[in-house]
This record gives sequence, structure tokens and C-alpha cells, in this order.
Amino acid sequence: MLLSLVEALTLTPMRCAQFVESGRRSTRLGRAFDTLFGAMREGYARSLAAALSHRGWVLAASAAFFLVGILPIRLLNKEFLPAEDQSRFLLRLKTPVGSSLAYTDAKFREVETFLAARPEVSRYFVAVGGFGGGEVNTGICFITLKAPASRGPTPEGLRRPSQADVMEIFRRKLNAIADVKVTVQDLSMRGFTASRGFPVEFSITGGDWEALAAASERIQAEMGTTGLVSDIDSDYLAGMPEVQIFPNREKAARRGVSILALSTTVQALLSGALAGRYPKEGHRIDIRVKLEEDGKDPRTKLPLLAVRNNRGELIPLSELVRVEERPTPSSECCCSWASPRKIRSCSSSTPTNRSRTPLRGPPPIA
Repeated sequence: MLLSLVEALTLTPMRCAQFVESGRRSTRLGRAFDTLFGAMREGYARSLAAALSHRGWVLAASAAFFLVGILPIRLLNKEFLPAEDQSRFLLRLKTPVGSSLAYTDAKFREVETFLAARPEVSRYFVAVGGFGGGEVNTGICFITLKAPASRGPTPEGLRRPSQADVMEIFRRKLNAIADVKVTVQDLSMRGFTASRGFPVEFSITGGDWEALAAASERIQAEMGTTGLVSDIDSDYLAGMPEVQIFPNREKAARRGVSILALSTTVQALLSGALAGRYPKEGHRIDIRVKLEEDGKDPRTKLPLLAVRNNRGELIPLSELVRVEERPTPSSECCCSWASPRKIRSCSSSTPTNRSRTPLRGPPPIA
């Protein structure tokens, strides 16, 4: 800044003095411009003199024009970072907690069938199970649309649908698929928004996890009733129900049952107890003892189990333990996000290129 100021006050005037020549112009065009600028100078001088002699009226008129210019602002659409039509957006899909990878993949095939029939779609990429491979009931889909001039007409009657129109159609129709929750994310708003790239996010903090989960669900429900937002979701993911078994050490001691015997019995029910190993082709293969699987919920078999005490007697497991079942969180933070709803007309698509990549994940959950 200082260097620019010094240059403007010293070098610039000297350089200008070498190019600017004083005197009357000799060409007809030059004389015409001189006459025009002279008339403008005289008119400005007269108007300035009139304004200075009526200062009160000038200030009042300026204030009136300023206020009139502010009033239409309330009627204009305003946004900190307007969405752009970049011909690409992201779908986040979830199936119910506990779904196997095969079930999630089958639902994604239904989504792909829908995408393959849409004339606006140029290509898409699907990842089932998440990029890390540990989220068997989730997945993402990157969608690239055709150029705006090549998108119409659509089955919904739009001649040239915008990206917002296509996103609204996908949001409505894909969420109609059974056991699938779809969240649409505009990638053009990712750079200057909150951490996950959604326009609005709420972070809830506290020391009670159950209270946080309840607050998150209440916020989502109230936001949904307004009709002003869409794609309401939370990163609080309740996991599979967890069965917690608490041994009653006093009762077990009176009946002569060790904690080791209790844990071994439960382990044999759920995952099998290691009974030994045998070698084969240079490998050691475990021998596990486990209750025969009959397709029933293992939790229903807990009251039927018995454990042997130090006198060889069989003691019902239900008399020695307390069983509690509760949902377990699959995430460490709790927040909700949403996108402003834009209700517009609809649109459709046929991909020219398809890329589909189901990623490997944990084995299916029964």
C-alpha cells in the first residue's frame, strides 16, 4: 500500500507529464469532444451551485432515494453462497441398521435401475458399504448430469430442467423405495459451508448420550414439520441391539458356579467356545463348540441354558445373571443437517456411461 502511494504521488505524475500535451485540438473529432466536455463542465457547475444553495432539499431527496432503494431488498432472494448448476451432485443412501451387505447391494441395484432410466444422467458411480468398507448399510452415489442444454424434455414435462429440479425429483422418488433413506447433497455448496458440506448443521454436545440422541430426534422432527428444509438427517446411528449380561456374583458363589463357567456357557451360545486345534496342510484349524443354529434369535435361548457348578449340578443361567438389551451407538457425535427446500418442477435420465463398484464389507448381519 505504501509503495503504491509513493508511486502514485511521484513517478506517475512525471510519466503523465511526458505524454500529456496542452493546447487546442486541431482535428474535427478532437474539437467536438472538447466542446462536449466543456458543455458538461458548465452544466455540472450550474447544478452544483444550485445544490449548494438548497442543501436541505438535496439531503432530504438523497435520504428518500436511499430508503426507497432499501425497501425492495426484502423482496429479493438472498443467500450467502448460492447453489451452482455444476451438473453433479451426491446421493447418500442408508438401509435399516442391521441390514447385510447383500441386502444393501440389492437396494442399490434398484436405485441404479432408476438412474439408468433418467435422460438427464450422463454417468454415475456407486459405492456400496462406504469407502472404508465398514458401513454395510450405507453407500454413496456420485451423479454427473448432462449439460443443461441437453437435459430436456423430461417425462415430468420440463423442457430444460435445472440441477435443483433433478435433485428434487431424485429426492422424492428414491425415498419412495422401501427400506431406503436418501439424502441429496449439492457439491457446489461444499466449500463455504459447515463440515459435512450441508448449508445448515447443528452440533449438540453434552454428557448424556441418550439425552443427546433424544434431542437430535426432536430437532429433526420439528424441522420436518416446518416444510422449509429437506434432507434432514443425523450422524447419530443407533447400532444393533446389544445384549448385556450381568452376573450376580453373590448368587453364583452360593450355588458354586464360577464366573469362568458362566462366560464359557454364554460364549458357546453366541460365538462358540474353542475346544482345541488340529493341524492340516501347515495350518492350525480351530475346533469350536457351539449350539446348533436353527434360525432362531439366540437371545431367546438364554433362559434355557444351564451351567454346571463345582458339585456337578446344572443351575439355570437365568437364576445367576441379569440380562439387559439396549441399542448401541454407531457414532461418536450427534448432529443434524438439512438443505433448504426448493420446490420446483420435475425431470428424468439415461446414462451413457455406468460405473458400479460394490465394496467389500463385514459379513452379513443375521
